[in-house]
Amino acid sequence: MVFAFVLIGVGSWALNSKSNDLAGQTLPSGLIVIGVFMLLLSGLGAMSAWKESVGGLAAYLTLMIIVSIILFSIGVAVSVQQNEAGTYIERAWVAAPDDVKRSVQLEFDCCGLKAWNESAVQPCPSTASDPVTSVGCYDALVSGFEYAYRHAGGTAVAFSVLQVAGMVLVCCLIRGIKRKRFEADLAQLSGTQMHPAMTDPTHFDET
Repeated sequence: MVFAFVLIGVGSWALNSKSNDLAGQTLPSGLIVIGVFMLLLSGLGAMSAWKESVGGLAAYLTLMIIVSIILFSIGVAVSVQQNEAGTYIERAWVAAPDDVKRSVQLEFDCCGLKAWNESAVQPCPSTASDPVTSVGCYDALVSGFEYAYRHAGGTAVAFSVLQVAGMVLVCCLIRGIKRKRFEADLAQLSGTQMHPAMTDPTHFDET
């Protein structure tokens, strides 16, 4: 359950990054969705363990495997996108509406993309209006993009690996429940199959 809240938090943080206004919301949103799903999944696991339901725990284990694969895939995808940050930023800047560009310029105190006033939305921030000292937004955007996605991707991969420990525990729990039921059934079977003479007190009075 803790993992779920952390994934939701990291995904929300990456989603609210100004760099993400240009790069898109798919991957951070994916982390949030997975986090919410894991939160619900934790409830299923806790209820199944409390009820000692082998079927419920088996379903929980299967879903954990699927979630781990998805998390690992998201982490790899985020890492790949992070390595191509510059390309994504350039394409997104060209396609972005003026209000997004203006918001980015205000947030990072810059004007234009790679060079000052390049593809800028006027007016630029007053603190970024000097062509000598002012810069474009490219470096700040790439840095922010890489920072947010590095943490999001790392979190996804780390949790997918940590899920393995949870799977092992679930397997041990299922095995313990099955063993407990087997021993109970064996004891019951042994009791019902005992010879009638062994339960008749008069049998031992015979001389």
